[in-house]
Amino acid sequence: MDDRALVEAGDESYVHSMRLIAEHLPQGRFIDRGSLLIAESGAPVPYFNVVFVIGPLDDPVSELAAAVSHLDAKGLPFVVRAREGAEPAIGRAASEAGLVEQDPLPGMSLYPLPDDRPPAPSGLRIRRVGTDDYAGFVHTSALGFGAPPDLMSSMFPATLAEAEGTATFLGSEGGEPVATGVLIMTGDVAGVYSISTLPSHRRRGYGEAMTWAAIEEGLRRGARAAVLQASVMGRPVYERMGFRTSALYLTFGR
Repeated sequence: MDDRALVEAGDESYVHSMRLIAEHLPQGRFIDRGSLLIAESGAPVPYFNVVFVIGPLDDPVSELAAAVSHLDAKGLPFVVRAREGAEPAIGRAASEAGLVEQDPLPGMSLYPLPDDRPPAPSGLRIRRVGTDDYAGFVHTSALGFGAPPDLMSSMFPATLAEAEGTATFLGSEGGEPVATGVLIMTGDVAGVYSISTLPSHRRRGYGEAMTWAAIEEGLRRGARAAVLQASVMGRPVYERMGFRTSALYLTFGR
């Protein structure tokens, strides 16, 4: 895969992950307006109500203004994310809509996938979970991300555990859940999501192990590359694993 293909794969995976959440929630909705996409979960969390700009718009100012008005009318906090270079006028359009630029989100990719991958740290047991024990995954993920467990439960229904192309992983130490990870396939690309570790168990390589677990499952499903969007905390870990930044998602909000 060349650089352009990896960028497009990252776009497709990120949009698809948010579309999955929206479509599995009763209050969720996904709107396709060509190069402008709206994934709304209905949750009171900006990063789960996203306006994506993935290509040039015919009228950037009016199209973005319409998307902002749509979400404002529902009282939903949101962010606008535009891959750098996708729409040259996105900064002006965002400013006209009353939005300010925030820190960009790195989109990272790993290609080719390595033949040899390190084993999980001693003491960490990683297993795939289904709908029956999905609540434990959500609770652990909430603690790892510092989010209210009740809010996370409302945003991630158990049906996501069995969604087509997905696999959900829970890492335990001494029988206690401590880390999470999710695989979301799009074609032959493994999207890595929801990598989290409890604060008390960080710096032990658990986040890296959960990432490799998702990639391993992706390989079993025919993946040729892996993509993800990195947090500030996670980016150095992914770089050590061989991921590189293939795109930046400019971010605008209030």
